[in-house]
Amino acid sequence: LSDVNAWIIESKKAILAAARDSVLLADGDKWGRVAFASFAAIDGVSTIVTDNGAPADMVAEAQAKGVTVVTA
Repeated sequence: LSDVNAWIIESKKAILAAARDSVLLADGDKWGRVAFASFAAIDGVSTIVTDNGAPADMVAEAQAKGVTVVTA
């Protein structure tokens, strides 16, 4: 998981560390893209909500790491 704003990275890390559950909303076009800096690994969230355009192999990889993936 990454962001283009380096100064926001530390805030996102702190939010994820404090959360009991975390949900990432990412459309299929965002999978596999890397922005300026990373704030968490894919298994740093508990659930990903995405669309049917998400790459099946990446969805399977996230699920294998224990992440719940919901497609809508």
